[in-house]
Amino acid sequence: MEKRITLKDVAEKLGVSQNTVSVALRGGSGVSQELREQIVTVAGDMGYSSRRISTKASILICSTAENFGDTYFFSDLYRLLCAKIKARGGNTVTINLDASLSPGEIDQVIYKNDICAIILLGDSGKQLVTHFAGTKIPVICCSFFYPDVPTDVVIEDNFAGTYLLMKHLYEHNYRKIGFIGNPNRYFSFFERYMYFKSACEHYALPVDPDICIADLPLDEPIALENMVARLRHLPYIPEAFLCADNRTAVLTIKALEEIGYSIPADIAVTGFDNNDLSRLSTPAVTTIDTMIDLQAETVATQLWRKINAGSADSVDCKRICLPVHLVSGDSVDLEHRLSAE
Repeated sequence: MEKRITLKDVAEKLGVSQNTVSVALRGGSGVSQELREQIVTVAGDMGYSSRRISTKASILICSTAENFGDTYFFSDLYRLLCAKIKARGGNTVTINLDASLSPGEIDQVIYKNDICAIILLGDSGKQLVTHFAGTKIPVICCSFFYPDVPTDVVIEDNFAGTYLLMKHLYEHNYRKIGFIGNPNRYFSFFERYMYFKSACEHYALPVDPDICIADLPLDEPIALENMVARLRHLPYIPEAFLCADNRTAVLTIKALEEIGYSIPADIAVTGFDNNDLSRLSTPAVTTIDTMIDLQAETVATQLWRKINAGSADSVDCKRICLPVHLVSGDSVDLEHRLSAE
């Protein structure tokens, strides 16, 4: 059986007292920042853990301010995750990744709060994910992953979702289809854009870059007037737009109506991530339900499995791809006639 690393082992390795190690890991005063970061690093490398499975589990949830404030997907997922964790007797600690904390400062949060698992909610930088993967604490990435960084992953099936939308459009006689959404904004957007192109190939449809808007700004949501300008600049308007998410779909519908098009009589628009935005839109958006409650439940179940097993081994990491289904709204004309061209 592998020897459990203790405070004494860490102290002897560094040539300091056990109390100094304890104070540093708890974030207490009286220890220099340089020594604190050294202690945190060495403790992590040695596999020291102050976690006790019998006590209340503390889960660290990390995301950006944009994701925490996103009222249509990530904030709902965050709320559900907190509820699932609380129902299992755990509690949550959050870190806003926009705060630009150093790895050492983040490690202090981990040790001070006896964190026993980490959730990365939405896209996070590879350097940070790699750092977390090296903490010997279970890490789960939600809605994104890096293939070469060993973490658990829970993600919606973007391939199936995009295929279902394209199949729905194709079966209702849509042939000229464009894409709107920046594939560099989120990993999920990247997958949806790549699968859109793959589905076009599957149905022998052209991927016309002239009717795709894949360079929307990354730093902030595009304004209505800017989307109107982008659409006016296109050489022609296609029969349908597949949008990367519901927010983009609703904005596209408003912009098209602004320049005189009727949805879906003149053009169809689809979204992704079934939520209130798609349901309350006029017309209601045809979209993909990414089963957000199932995502939260799956994350919590996988976390507790690893916590109780005391496992953060990279060979035990699972990439769980969850099912999705099509939600037919009013933004696609089910009586659309095949173009004579």
